[in-house]
Amino acid sequence: MLQSVSNQALGGRDLELLLILAGIAVIFYIFRRQEGATGSSSPSQATMSGIPEERWQQAGASRQYKSSRQTASAASPARWVSPGDKVAIAGLEILGGNFYFGQSLCATDFDQPENCLVNPSLMIGRGGDPAGQSMPYWPSYSRIHPNARRSYLEWLASARDDPDASIGYVFLYFYGLERRFFRR
Repeated sequence: MLQSVSNQALGGRDLELLLILAGIAVIFYIFRRQEGATGSSSPSQATMSGIPEERWQQAGASRQYKSSRQTASAASPARWVSPGDKVAIAGLEILGGNFYFGQSLCATDFDQPENCLVNPSLMIGRGGDPAGQSMPYWPSYSRIHPNARRSYLEWLASARDDPDASIGYVFLYFYGLERRFFRR
């Protein structure tokens, strides 16, 4: 009788669909928590860069994960780069603007630097990663591989209209626009 009442209230197929969706949500949640604990599911950073892993870790990684509170007082404040303003970084001149540049930008999550901030103090690779193979699902400029940073900066210096550009670079750019327009 109880089963027939629940089947009538929700419908047998509706209940099955609800259980399937709940299961998918639980699996997604577990996957995202594991990915966050391990950093990313991208290929090994040492194999992507040609930079010895110890040097990558010493030169950039330890500096990248300091909290915004720790670095805000010692770092130069970020500024919004307007279109036409010239920014030079890693031998590239970026004229298109519409991004944040500097070392410190108050993030909404104070344990991590703002994801859209182009920080000139971080290591930039000599090679590139135009396909974005080393990009994590939720990219942040401070956490992407130095070669991915090079490709992102090259994309910013370009007309930004390459249909083959990694969507991760486009998302980094959109994160900055979102912050500018909605969170000022």
